[in-house]
Amino acid sequence: MRPSFIRERAGGALRAMACLGLAWLAAPAAAHAENDAPVTITGGYFAIRPHMVIRGFFTLHNNTGAPLLITGWKAPVCGQLVLQEAGASVYGRKPRTSDYLTVPAKRTMIFTRGGYHLACEMPQHELHDGDTIPVTATLRSGATIKTDFPVRAEDR
Repeated sequence: MRPSFIRERAGGALRAMACLGLAWLAAPAAAHAENDAPVTITGGYFAIRPHMVIRGFFTLHNNTGAPLLITGWKAPVCGQLVLQEAGASVYGRKPRTSDYLTVPAKRTMIFTRGGYHLACEMPQHELHDGDTIPVTATLRSGATIKTDFPVRAEDR
């Protein structure tokens, strides 16, 4: 049985989504924890390319002994910030998107190219290499995790 970390909205209902391309490491997150926060986000950045969705890549650590549910993502420059599946439009179907993410207890999840990433949709202004975007993840408990993602221009 596969764990379902990411959930998508489908006709108002939530359904589990396969985690293709999402790396899930069994190493305890406590070894990576930088503080006592329940979840830490590290190594985050947004990649910008002309005429492409602004994509955010990062590593997420659950520092607790229980699974945590992230219920939303926000960034002031993004009209909408969601998790998105990479490459779906290449195969002629709409990319899967989600606001929700279950982070397993004491685990690390890595969001890299070719897998799931944050998609900054409807940016409020043009972004440039070297800009910084504050990102906030909201937990089901109402707690928030805030971090800054630098913006990197990419040629490919």
